[in-house]
Amino acid sequence: MPGGRLRREVGRVARFGIVGVVATVVHVAVAFAVLAVVGPVVAAVIGFLAANGVSYLGHRLWTFRETQRSVIDGAWRHLVVSAFGMGINVAMVACLGYLGAPAQAAVLAGALVAPPLTYLGARHWAFAVSRPTAMPGADRQAR
Repeated sequence: MPGGRLRREVGRVARFGIVGVVATVVHVAVAFAVLAVVGPVVAAVIGFLAANGVSYLGHRLWTFRETQRSVIDGAWRHLVVSAFGMGINVAMVACLGYLGAPAQAAVLAGALVAPPLTYLGARHWAFAVSRPTAMPGADRQAR
């Protein structure tokens, strides 16, 4: 990967991380706030959904600002990627709860596992930049 592309990718990963940290703080804060009235799995879902809005806006406007997808296309794809992440998150919370982990530890673990997986989905599908494809035979015409 040439230096310019590497720098851009490192910058993108850093922006993703910053947006992710903000979204994770929202997720954990909301989940912890509602743990007094709901169980840890429901708290994790509520926290994850609250963080999703922060995540979409941050990634659309900053992390993947070069995306060429329409707002509608990007939004539904982000929702699919987020739903996958939420599924991983909830499964982690449920499993750890079943194994006897404290509710806060289960929620925190779930919040830390989902982001790397959602980065891959966001980077390569939800906000992927389409690359122009060469027409068949275009390389022969250039010679």
